[in-house]
Amino acid sequence: MEPRDASIIGIIPAGGVASRLGHLPCSKELLPIPCHSEHPIPVGTFLINNLKRAGASQINWVIRKGKWDIPHYYGSGRSFDIPMCYNIMEYPHGPPFTINESYSNIRGKIVLLGFPDILIDHPNPFVPLINEIRQGNFEVTLGIVHCEDPKKIDVVEMNDDGEITKIIPKPKTDVNKQAWIWAAWSPRFTEFLHHVIEEKVESIKSSESIQKEVKELHVGDVMQQFINAGGKVKGIKFQETRFLDIGTTSGWKKIEQFRFLKHPM
Repeated sequence: MEPRDASIIGIIPAGGVASRLGHLPCSKELLPIPCHSEHPIPVGTFLINNLKRAGASQINWVIRKGKWDIPHYYGSGRSFDIPMCYNIMEYPHGPPFTINESYSNIRGKIVLLGFPDILIDHPNPFVPLINEIRQGNFEVTLGIVHCEDPKKIDVVEMNDDGEITKIIPKPKTDVNKQAWIWAAWSPRFTEFLHHVIEEKVESIKSSESIQKEVKELHVGDVMQQFINAGGKVKGIKFQETRFLDIGTTSGWKKIEQFRFLKHPM
């Protein structure tokens, strides 16, 4: 069992409906991935193992109503050697709303954020981010990789010291191919995100508009607001690391390219 650090918690947002993959028989976070082990592994388990190796003391899932197969499969986390708990997503307006559902659990902690339908070709991607947070110069650190098709993800602009000056969610051009895929942050950013979302929730509650008309908010949007407010965000480049988003049909077709997944547990 990997050593646990009580100051670190992992969060897994799982509120999506997987519309890009069509009608699935299970939540996309449980889609089986072929690997060199005897049996296929649910895709979310690879992120869980990365969080464990980083020393996370527990994992907080946030799911939408109806995705009960996730807690049914992972349960308390005992079988995976890490405690797990679950929150229910109330506002379907983007990952920051989803993350905020875990505020009472993640406040005061170093938070590790990963996306369960994205595979990362690196044995321990969170540790360099945590180390940078603990040095105290940055409140948010991001894992930066090369992305061939950045129009579906967040790209970043960085200075020579690695400080991120701009985050652009789903850019319209593919000129910039530096994308962030996973993140770590300090309690200060958790409080910032909580404040941003609580203000938006109050606005939604007081508005006469239908909730579904609320513009989707990206994590990169909140990070950009943090930067604009003087917050320090650093990108750490993983030059040789690949990633694969299996939440798209094009990504799913490339699963065979990720045979690096030899030791999932």
